[in-house]
Amino acid sequence: MLRSDHPGFVADRVTGFTLVELVVVISVVGVVLALSMPSFTAMIGNMGIRGAAESMLGGLQVARMEAVKRNENVTFAVTDVNGGAWVITSQSGAQINQKAKSETGNVVIESDIDPIEVTFNGLGRRAVPNDANVLSLVVARAVAEGNGGSDACQDGSADDLRVYRCMNITIEPGGQIRMCDPQRPLGDAQAC
Repeated sequence: MLRSDHPGFVADRVTGFTLVELVVVISVVGVVLALSMPSFTAMIGNMGIRGAAESMLGGLQVARMEAVKRNENVTFAVTDVNGGAWVITSQSGAQINQKAKSETGNVVIESDIDPIEVTFNGLGRRAVPNDANVLSLVVARAVAEGNGGSDACQDGSADDLRVYRCMNITIEPGGQIRMCDPQRPLGDAQAC
């Protein structure tokens, strides 16, 4: 046995990774990334939906505030249902604000009215006479396979394999504007 004062004794061994260890680590990291990629894709898509819905919610609120401030009718109109672009115009036709398609992402806006326009009067209420219905807009993801829109939204059931959580925006006849998540359970403040 070599003594520590012997010239052939190596006090510090050279440490490092073997090729086998490196291949194993890279393989494990690759498997973990491959398994988590669908979740990341869904998360990014859901963030785009939420961002477009918040943009529309903000636009609707600006239109309502401008109507009250100007004491005249102000209209919020979706100019591109396949991109979420919108514009706010005054009663005289002057453009107040707008959001371009490229700023809102790859979304689809659905509603039971066509064209999608909401007009607020000087009191901040919807300016549609004799309409006591709640107006609802659905902000959904545009899916390349052709089944985009609300068909791509989760419905909350346990066996639902769709990955996108769509958002609803409701406008009451009195002018109250609210964004809600149709998948949240009843009783939740964010539920529809």
